[in-house]
Amino acid sequence: MVRAILQDGGAYILLCAHSYTAGLIRERETAIKGAIKNAGLSIRDEQIVFHDAGQIAEWVNIHPSVAIWVLENTGFKDAQALRTWEWWNGCPSHQVKWIADPRLAGVQEKLLPVISVTGGVARVIGPSGVGKSRLILKALENVNTSAFSKDLVLYADGGEDANAIKRAIQNLADSGTRSVIVVDRCDVHMHGDLANLVKRKNSHLSLITIDDQPPFDDRDGVIVVRPLEKQNTTVIDSILKEVAPGLDSEDYRRLAQFLSLIHISEPTRRTPISYAVFCL
Repeated sequence: MVRAILQDGGAYILLCAHSYTAGLIRERETAIKGAIKNAGLSIRDEQIVFHDAGQIAEWVNIHPSVAIWVLENTGFKDAQALRTWEWWNGCPSHQVKWIADPRLAGVQEKLLPVISVTGGVARVIGPSGVGKSRLILKALENVNTSAFSKDLVLYADGGEDANAIKRAIQNLADSGTRSVIVVDRCDVHMHGDLANLVKRKNSHLSLITIDDQPPFDDRDGVIVVRPLEKQNTTVIDSILKEVAPGLDSEDYRRLAQFLSLIHISEPTRRTPISYAVFCL
């Protein structure tokens, strides 16, 4: 297996639970390279890496999503105020097939200046049920720049333990850790508190908060996600085929017509699609 990976251009990385000096780390890398070359394999030096405990600890401190990922996969996720991008992406509400959304490019363009710098803050607002959270999820997934990776993203639900979320973000800000924090269901008062933490002198955080609190108007630092235009039926048709494939033609026509007219403004967390299918 090692031979196949190295021949295919991959890397052999050894993680060690002991700490060593830089000289001893180089000695061990040299020994591994020698053993592999003696076995008849031609490799590049950068294909062999040896990390000791100190290097691993430094890496985890720089990338807190690594530590949270470990906790999520070892049964401690319920004790965490912040989650990884993978956990956020795996939520049941995001399991319906993604349909191309004409709003995505505009939202992504407005987010880029925020997530590319430390201290950047954005507030995403819009009526309940218009798909804000998943739109932000997809916008962050498709960003590909030297200043941002989705591995930097940490997610929190502001409707859970708000104090635990604030403490976690304060610790990250005080430690100078680089991360992009996304807080869903974050009211305007909590947004203000978190923005102050993120903008602290030594902070290397960026912040995106999401909520359905009106007014839904464009202000500095605010990204408004509006319902799809009534004439845009492509997304509605695609989602209906995904979540309700067994509808007869008449039910399908009536439901599509209803969804093209609906404008969710009441404080509900149901999406228009699921709400309409449930009523049908």
